[in-house]
Amino acid sequence: MALASGQAGALPVQAYYSQELSSRVRFQQMLLGFDKVHVGPGAPATAAIGQVTADQMGYYHPVEGDYILEAGNYTVSVSQSSDLSGAPSLTIVVPPPQ
Repeated sequence: MALASGQAGALPVQAYYSQELSSRVRFQQMLLGFDKVHVGPGAPATAAIGQVTADQMGYYHPVEGDYILEAGNYTVSVSQSSDLSGAPSLTIVVPPPQ
């Protein structure tokens, strides 16, 4: 991330995820974590969102009494806001249980 103005400042960095297909009604995108990065003039910066766990991306299943991470494709995107158009992303494939 870098500031377009060429001046020093701070940037918010937010990581969101979405699930391609779910057995439950879920939000279109959900916040995984965020960071505030201090950037020097013209200098790149690195953000640290932290470790992501299956509990963060799953949902609570009352019958199982635990968090469930369904098999399927999950997209993780990083942006300065919740507008993810053009944001870099990656896909995580969770295999079905054996």
